[in-house]
Formats: sequence, C-alpha cells, structure tokens
Amino acid sequence: MSIVLIVSSDFNCSNSHIIIKPLHEYWGLDSNDKLKYIQINYKDQTNYVLTAYEIVCTNKFYKKIEITDFVEKIVCGDLKLVCSDSRIVEDSKIEWKFKDFPKSKIIIFDHYSRENMDNNLIINTIQEILFSKKWSKDILTEKDILEAIELAISEHKINVAD
Repeated sequence: MSIVLIVSSDFNCSNSHIIIKPLHEYWGLDSNDKLKYIQINYKDQTNYVLTAYEIVCTNKFYKKIEITDFVEKIVCGDLKLVCSDSRIVEDSKIEWKFKDFPKSKIIIFDHYSRENMDNNLIINTIQEILFSKKWSKDILTEKDILEAIELAISEHKINVAD
C-alpha cells in the first residue's frame, strides 16, 4: 500500500513545509506567477494516483479544469502549492515571488502491513508531528519529514494491535 504526500510550503508557517492532503483545496503558483485555486483528488479511486483541477469562476458558476501532467509539474517546480488560506494569499500575493518558494515535492511512501491501515489517519498524524516539530525549528528538513512518516505508521500499528 502506498501513501502519497505532497510536501510544500505555506505562508502561514513562514515557508515551513506542510503536507498537502488529497480531497482538499489549495492555492498555488505556476511558473508565470499566476495564482490558481486547486483541488487535488485521487484518480480512479486508487490511493496512489493523483489528479488536480483548477477551480475557476465563469459566468457566476464554478468550473473544474483538469491540470494535465500535475505530478510532473510539481516535480519540475512548474507548479507550487503554497497556501491553504485564501485571505493570506489575497493580502500577500503581490509581495511573494515564485522563485522565493522551495520546490514542492511528491513523496510516495510504500508500507507493507497485514493490518488494515487508515492512510488518512496516518497523513493527519504526520501533519500533527510536523506542526509540533515546527515549534522548535524554523524550517523542517527532509529527515524531519521521513521521521514523522515512520513515527506515524509505527503509532498506527501499535493502535491497531491494541
């Protein structure tokens, strides 16, 4: 089984890393500094293939337009997910430049277990661990992220065993 994590930066966390969760909406910047409102979903009900849609307002209704090659755009740095709070984006977007943001990363973490693992619970636990680490650090490292993943899965295995 795989857990897909998109690790990005957030205005609210002083460019610290955040975990982007599928089935949620986020603000992003493309390579032309164009602000986009993006919804990320799992494709075809699998838990490891992601698709994304830009949500645009046209003639008083909302339309979802699929972002082609979403994963490739994240990996290449052509699309960065930067904020989950629209008020912060609207107030700050002029001051922020595309080049100032760290590249978003996609981490696919494979875990093999006979237990019934709840990926959403694991992702929420990873996010909680990273936010608690944020209190003592300014920028979270790759090692911090990987440790949070391992700890969350270990914690979930212990809870399942109980």
